[in-house]
Amino acid sequence: MMWVPDQEGQSPQPSVSATRHRHSAPAIATPSVLNGSSRCFQIDLAACGFSMKLFLALVACWLLALVCSDIPQPCTSPDLFEGYISEMHPNQLRPAYGMFSYDAIHQRFYTSMLVYKDNKPEHQVDLFLYNESVRYKFFLGNQTCMKFPLLTPFKPFGVPKDANFLTQIYVGSPSVPEALLLMNIWNVTQDRGNVKIGFSDYGCYPLYWHIEFTDSWTLKSFVNLTLGIQDPTVFNPPLECEKKL
Repeated sequence: MMWVPDQEGQSPQPSVSATRHRHSAPAIATPSVLNGSSRCFQIDLAACGFSMKLFLALVACWLLALVCSDIPQPCTSPDLFEGYISEMHPNQLRPAYGMFSYDAIHQRFYTSMLVYKDNKPEHQVDLFLYNESVRYKFFLGNQTCMKFPLLTPFKPFGVPKDANFLTQIYVGSPSVPEALLLMNIWNVTQDRGNVKIGFSDYGCYPLYWHIEFTDSWTLKSFVNLTLGIQDPTVFNPPLECEKKL
């Protein structure tokens, strides 16, 4: 359906006592102290019954886990949330802007947007009822309603498993940590082209989609997102649609 590096602090200066200790004789146990176990201390792993290959394998696994732990993983957005959405197409002089509500539990999506046709604003409501395989398009200006079969399957908001991670960026000012939002950017390859998607690192909320096809493109952005659905009746088809269809 639709869709930043850590700051490094300065290391503290060593105290006088720590400096003296650093330049004093290192506290390494001698064979006379270790007695028979000095072979292990001298990294003679084979003598200790430890395989060097096994040791290197464990180190490699530890390093790999350390590196992979910093790479964001694909995620799924919350089941219920809403906010504001804007869309921009190459044949539009102005972006469409409005509200949306998303319900993954019942597989429903609603938008109420101000779109521009021939540079004239028009209020348009779109209702996608995937659970009923029906889509409604309602124009408030002339009370026109259209009903279409919805043949595409429902796809929840989130980063698909086959997405390729590109980078992380901070949205906001680094000088104001409270205003920062960490966003992960991914690339998804589709039959018609590529889709670049940005999701918040915390919560997996959609932030922007850049859909690039061979013959067109679409840019979507999402703002003011809140959990839950304030008015579930938005998923009911407009009464005008029920009367005219």
